Amino acid sequence: METVKIIAVPRDMSDADLVIYSQNIHTSTSGSTVFSSTSAVLSNLLTANTNLNVALLAQKPGDKVTTSNLRAASKEVKRLLRLLAANVEFISNNNEATALSSGFSIKKPIVRDAKTFNAKQGKMSGTVDLEINSYGTAAYVWEMSTDPIGTWTQLEITVKSKTTVTALTTGTKYWFRVAVITSSGKNDYTDPHMVHVV
Repeated sequence: METVKIIAVPRDMSDADLVIYSQNIHTSTSGSTVFSSTSAVLSNLLTANTNLNVALLAQKPGDKVTTSNLRAASKEVKRLLRLLAANVEFISNNNEATALSSGFSIKKPIVRDAKTFNAKQGKMSGTVDLEINSYGTAAYVWEMSTDPIGTWTQLEITVKSKTTVTALTTGTKYWFRVAVITSSGKNDYTDPHMVHVV
């Protein structure tokens, strides 16, 4: 199951857009009974958003004081949005629909490219080398099935993006697949690859 991760504040958002975004989040979240426990944060967010709007209107290009006030107001809104997002993430308990009802967006899981997975005859007889492009800090769940595909047997779980399967019966066709586990959760298995072991 994928872990639902909230995007608290989209990147490269202008202060003017932040005012609108923050207001929309406040409206969506405060209108839901599911998030009633966040009322204190929502109240503070509303105040901070008002302060940001005032600072934005008062800001004069090149003026250090008004620019500093704007930065401080923007920073406070973002801090409260991160706090609210953490609360929403916890309350949602990995329910994507509930999380999205808050008005926040969620991070998309890493999309695995099945073409990056490769299974080929190993250097030694009765072996198969398996490899998938590295996903950084991740774990890899390797599985095998005899031909025709039936029950999948887990071979091992590794932190390396490649492994070698040994002690296979020569002259037999085997199918292999792998699933990647990242901080976002476990991805689907790759499309299976068949190797005729020699």
